Amino acid sequence: KLKRGDYEKGRELAARALEIKLKKVGEDHPDTAIALNSLADCYLGLGNLEQAETFAQKSLTVRQSTLGSQHLQTAYSLDTLGLIRMAQGQYEAADKRLTHSNSPKNVW
Repeated sequence: KLKRGDYEKGRELAARALEIKLKKVGEDHPDTAIALNSLADCYLGLGNLEQAETFAQKSLTVRQSTLGSQHLQTAYSLDTLGLIRMAQGQYEAADKRLTHSNSPKNVW
């Protein structure tokens, strides 16, 4: 059973989900982006900001190319990148990402 805050177990599960998604639907698919963003969230929770950024950026790239820049799921990736920037102390970059992810056109 996965407990809240168990980022290592979450990372293992998200990595497995990514592996499955890559085999089933390929790299450029919204479902793959979900697994990528989940991995980013886990790495953020573990404090591995470099890995978190890598997976969050990949998720954002896939979502922008498959869903568009105004889609809600794209906003989730922007939100994750904003949180990573905050953890890195890059507050101006974080503000830009978080503001864009919460803009009304991304919510609806």
